[in-house]
Amino acid sequence: MTYLLRNLVLLHVLLLALFFTWVHGGTRVDLLVGVVPGLSLLLLSALVALPPTRRGEELPAARRRVWRGIVRDPLLYIGLLLTALLTLQWANGGRELVMDPASGRPLFSPPPWPRLPFCVVPADAIQQLYWFPPVFLAVLAVRHGVTRLGKRRLLSYLVWAGALLALLGWVQAWSGTQSLLWLTPLPAHFFASFGYDNHAGAFFTLLFAISGGFWFQMALDPEEGHRAGWLLIPVGLNFAGAMGSTSRAAMLLSLALLVVGGIAALLAAWRRIEIGTRVRVIAGIVLTTAALLGAWFTVPTTMRSELNSVHAQTLYDDTIGARLLQCRSAWEMSRDYPAFGVGGWGFRQFVRFYVTPAELQKMVGGKGQANVHNDILQFLAEHGAVGFGLLLAAVTVMLVPTLRGAWRTLRTASPVDWENPYVPPLLRVPAAIYAILCGTAATVIHSLIDLPFRSPAILITWALALACAPAFLPRQTQPAVANETPVDGAT
Repeated sequence: MTYLLRNLVLLHVLLLALFFTWVHGGTRVDLLVGVVPGLSLLLLSALVALPPTRRGEELPAARRRVWRGIVRDPLLYIGLLLTALLTLQWANGGRELVMDPASGRPLFSPPPWPRLPFCVVPADAIQQLYWFPPVFLAVLAVRHGVTRLGKRRLLSYLVWAGALLALLGWVQAWSGTQSLLWLTPLPAHFFASFGYDNHAGAFFTLLFAISGGFWFQMALDPEEGHRAGWLLIPVGLNFAGAMGSTSRAAMLLSLALLVVGGIAALLAAWRRIEIGTRVRVIAGIVLTTAALLGAWFTVPTTMRSELNSVHAQTLYDDTIGARLLQCRSAWEMSRDYPAFGVGGWGFRQFVRFYVTPAELQKMVGGKGQANVHNDILQFLAEHGAVGFGLLLAAVTVMLVPTLRGAWRTLRTASPVDWENPYVPPLLRVPAAIYAILCGTAATVIHSLIDLPFRSPAILITWALALACAPAFLPRQTQPAVANETPVDGAT
């Protein structure tokens, strides 16, 4: 009971994230109605009524502390402003395609309030009210209603939950079913709980990077190193999930993270491990390489064909070049509607005015042509400079404590360890911090040629990773300047 009471907020955040993840990646709005608002209300209730208390602190004092922190947090106001924008866009919708009598060309009828943010189809625009407000609430709850240990636990739970989902995805693939989770028939390729392979790939790539950092950090811990082997399970399963998605971008990013991260970890740890351990590491690398090469010739043909289709000479045409039509249209759209954009999912409605009839026919008949496949440009076109600026501000607020704390840690002299007197920069900052930053950066890179952030499951996992990151930094015993707040800015 003590665990439940101290981690009530954590468990509600976890439940919300798992619901988004396991229910079609959160992309089926018909399955979100009622459930997501209910889970958000339960999370808010737990945050208000039963936040975790500090040692010697009474519950009323804990409530005041948590709410004082929330009220002072810029994320609260950024989230409220973004929610207001999305609500206005949804409410000021219902535009119909009509014929302009003067020009004889089709155009959309004006919105009910022409000077306010608008959307074309309210049933489409309301979807993003199920995405962003719950994510902001979850991040605020983690920043102010979850302890440092709880933040580390939360991210660990998400990593293990992702590994379980990846395993289920492979079981599902081996079963030969044509239905997502054996329930929803889908004609296209799918993996795990994601109906879109690139969403699955981006999700598991993010968790693979984070789980790898967790393993490396624990492996070098003298007290916890004997348990590090267990963390190789989520590392392997999340990597297998990224590969099983058959998303080329995810497979390439995961392989890059594996190679670059492995080399960086080896260089960082080489001076600090004994000769016997070095021999075992080299043997492990050889065996892992042999296992990967063996798996290459035994994995399903789809995975091999996807990787074999990647060629350096056609890489640009297959990624950015293939999206130029959508990217150009989205950019011109954002210039015509610079402040508030054309509303949620408005790109697919307005794009007809930015392409030729032949290009429109190509887009209508092509797979995935209704989206820009560049999240930055699509958010800019649909929510304008105001909406995109608010999203950018939220990311900045979440990143600053981690980057500031990491920089402070790099500048701080490490305690002397006479057995290992040299502490390289890669070991001064906890490996989990590097892993979270690399994993979230990989998602951003993926978003330049696809749409991972249009899956609420990825959106909330990505945001929670940044919100939990400061908990992995060393405690700041004395602020560097007067009146400076702790780096994690919360409990």
